[in-house]
Amino acid sequence: MHRLIVILVLLQFTFITSVLVAQQVSWQVVDHAGSQVLQLDGIDHAGTMASDALDVFVGATQEWPGASKSSILGKLIEQKSTLLFQPTFPFRKEVTYTAFWNRQHAFTFTIASSAPATELLAIYPTATSLPANLLKLYLHFSAPMGEGRAYEHLTLVHSAGDTIHQPFVPLEPELWSADRKRLTLWLDPGRVKRGLLSHETHGVVIEPGQAYSLLIHPDWKDATGKKLGTTYQKSFQVVAPDYEKPQVSTWTFHLPRAGTLEPVSIDFGESLDQALASRTLSVLLDSGAQIVGQIVLEKEESVWHFYPEEPWKAEDYSIRVDSNLEDLAGNNLNRPFDLEMSGDKKRQVPQDFYTVHFHLETAE
Repeated sequence: MHRLIVILVLLQFTFITSVLVAQQVSWQVVDHAGSQVLQLDGIDHAGTMASDALDVFVGATQEWPGASKSSILGKLIEQKSTLLFQPTFPFRKEVTYTAFWNRQHAFTFTIASSAPATELLAIYPTATSLPANLLKLYLHFSAPMGEGRAYEHLTLVHSAGDTIHQPFVPLEPELWSADRKRLTLWLDPGRVKRGLLSHETHGVVIEPGQAYSLLIHPDWKDATGKKLGTTYQKSFQVVAPDYEKPQVSTWTFHLPRAGTLEPVSIDFGESLDQALASRTLSVLLDSGAQIVGQIVLEKEESVWHFYPEEPWKAEDYSIRVDSNLEDLAGNNLNRPFDLEMSGDKKRQVPQDFYTVHFHLETAE
């Protein structure tokens, strides 16, 4: 009887000790000698062959895999109550591993990618007051995004809390740039343009005098399968619709000085389509040769700057503007998007380009 009691006490002591050890064990992945290693703290491995007690496997598992799976190769570095496992071949990025101590204390970890997380860099238009007949939005990302499920991760919400049903045309394929860093979103043109069935039946997507927010969800994945991890939001007020086409004759031009790298600038007097304003204007020599430089848009895409790579010369130049340049409502230089002919209004003869000439003098 006494022997049985002693055995029970010893078993109870062993159980309590095991629980305490389990509570003391802690794991982490740390940098050591220029590489990532697995660090195990709070253990007493005296009299234990650490090489037999520590195993690291590829994959996630909560139970000891036994002989069905081989532990990865590596060396052990013992430092008092700390044990370091340095793999023979470095841990692979975005791969999940499971480590076991004494085949029972499991630790599952994933090596993070060294690449920075993909971010949403900008939403265009950047203006916070947008026309009720807004036609397009652009989302710019820092890295290529995955394709095929963009509309699932976008929500347009009224300030009162109501979700707007299918505000964007669900195009297939989605309108990505070649590098998959820019997505073009079209508000339903049928609901924007007056006189069409969708406009009359369902009404406009956004209404004047109302406020809305576009939400970009954090579970949207990039091209590598990583989630954005952050909710992005663009809030804006809606103003009256814009039915007037842009007029080159109303633009204000600011000219640089010859011999400088100052920009030639245009104040459009209104916000224009960011993607088109970035590629439909060019600066030419009078001979027709194109000047190489960088385009910068400012003040809610209402001001255009062109910075030359080389100093301006005292010569004749021209700015050529493609007539496809649009404002935020899709009105281009040749015609309004929502064309209504009435009264004595005359249809403008369309042209491919509009040209503005200027001359630079030598700076004194």
